Amino acid sequence: MKEEARKEIIKMLTQWAEEIGNNIKFWKKNEELGKTNIRTTATAILQASCFDEVKLFLEYKGARRNTGWDESFGDCGTFAEFIIKKLEELKKKIDEKYKEDPTFDSEKEVIELSARFLGYIYWKVYGLEDSKGNNKEQGQNNGQNSHTKDQNYQKRAGKR
Repeated sequence: MKEEARKEIIKMLTQWAEEIGNNIKFWKKNEELGKTNIRTTATAILQASCFDEVKLFLEYKGARRNTGWDESFGDCGTFAEFIIKKLEELKKKIDEKYKEDPTFDSEKEVIELSARFLGYIYWKVYGLEDSKGNNKEQGQNNGQNSHTKDQNYQKRAGKR
């Protein structure tokens, strides 16, 4: 895959993950759609042999009750339906960018980038949240507020 096109697509995926992660109301309401659920779904997607299998798996997750995948995500239907729509957009974008390269395996690329997309969502929702929580907790434990910690970090970084 041409590097510029891949970077463009990855940038699109990170923007989508940012938008999804910023839906704080959804994430607070749907704790059952937790860290493990997102990560294991990403891992399962990597095992798929084609995009239709990814789609079927996400439809299955959306059809199961009390998983978070079955919960409404704005005006987009369920969270699973929203993710499927995004992945269909991803597939369309990949097919469009590489239609002239008959040797390019677009199915493989869609599967890999679909799993990455869920990884980006995980990073946004849980990785950054944990990071913020840990910083706050550490600052409270050693009597520093976050501003003091940032200043101390900057001082240490400047000594290197």
